This record gives sequence, C-alpha cells and structure tokens, in this order.
Amino acid sequence: MKIKALLIGAEGSGDSYLPGVKQDINSFKNYLMSEDGGAWKDNEISILNSPSKLLLSLSLINITAENNDFILIYFAGHGSFSQLEGRKFYLNDKDYFTLNDVKNTCKKLLFIGDNCAKKEPLVISEKYEASVEDRQFDNMRVMAREKYLKWLGSCDNQKIYLFGCKEDEYSGETDEGGHFTQALINESKKTHKDLSVLEAFTLAKIKVQNRTEYEQNPTYTMNTRPLKVLPFKIS
Repeated sequence: MKIKALLIGAEGSGDSYLPGVKQDINSFKNYLMSEDGGAWKDNEISILNSPSKLLLSLSLINITAENNDFILIYFAGHGSFSQLEGRKFYLNDKDYFTLNDVKNTCKKLLFIGDNCAKKEPLVISEKYEASVEDRQFDNMRVMAREKYLKWLGSCDNQKIYLFGCKEDEYSGETDEGGHFTQALINESKKTHKDLSVLEAFTLAKIKVQNRTEYEQNPTYTMNTRPLKVLPFKIS
C-alpha cells in the first residue's frame, strides 16, 4: 500500500509570526513515525516550510500522480474563512490554498488544519500562486505499520477534514504548538487502545474546549458515512 503525508507549515513573520508552527510540524512528523501513529517511513513524509503557492501546487500534482492509496495533509499556520471560497490556509501574507486544492489528491484522504477561521470581509481574490533515507524499523514498528496499513486497506474510500476551530473562531497556540495539534497528538498517546480519526478528534475537541472555555471549538466534515473510519492511533 502506498501512503503519503504532506506537512505544511507557514509561521508568518513580524507581528503575525507563530512560534509554535515549527514545533507542531516536528511533533506531527514524530507522531506519524511512532508506533502510535502507524510507523510511517521517513521517505513517505514530505514537509513544506512556508512554500509559495506554485511550489505547493507542484507538490500536490506530484503526490496525486503517484496514485497513492492514502494521503494525509496537515497544515499549521494562519487561516480565515471566506464566504466565497470557504476555509483559506495562508502560505504567506498573500498566497493561500483552499480545500478545493487538496480534495482530489486521493480517494482516501485525511486533511488536518490547525489555524484560525475568522470570517473575512466579502472580497474576491484570484491570486494563486525530497529525498530522504529510510530508517531501520524494529519489530514493534513493523507490527504497528502492518496494523496501520491493514486498517487503511479495510476502509471505504472517504475524505475527512479536521479543523482546529469552527468558522469565525480563532485557533489558539503557545510556544509549544497549537492547542488543537498538541491535543490531537497528546490525548491520543494517553490511550491504550486503537483510535479512529474521529475518536482521536473527539478526545482533542474536548481537551481544547475545556482549555479555552469553549472559545475554540474544533470541528470536522466528511464526504460519506464509511463502514470503517481511517486510523489515527495504533496501540
């Protein structure tokens, strides 16, 4: 089974600099490569740091052309919500992408966005703009990976989109990372059982809501009602 993860970090600059973005990217990569996250291989994970829209577009074209069986796309950075385009994910102070840019990359797709989604004024904007070595896997990692891939293979085609906050809300962070990203990883690690994406999301949502006194409310959407939901945590 061919799987691919694309981790996109855009920390911004100046007054809009987000110190937790790099930590979130590192944390999420480490989680995926752990037994809990499915023991992904290093060469299955690509990281884009503040890419231009052109570079992101080329990366999405490439991973789509690979005919992967499952793709996971993660974004940490600034965002907003447009009445015309829906959720927007900013690569810099001008360039951004939307869910339309990623939704056709794979039939089994998980998108996770940890960013704000405050509604913006109704403005029309038309501007758009790795090779690593495999690591040696021990027996536990091999078993975790086999279990993860077996779970993926048994799932119906589905597209799940996780968001760190509802529309018109801010997504909080500290220098340790975004509230949603860190809750998604840390709450999953605390359990001693397998978790689907939605089960892990529920744990993270509760943590974030309690931490922010319900000022930040994670949400998700799905394109279908699968018999079996994509995996997030392997015990």
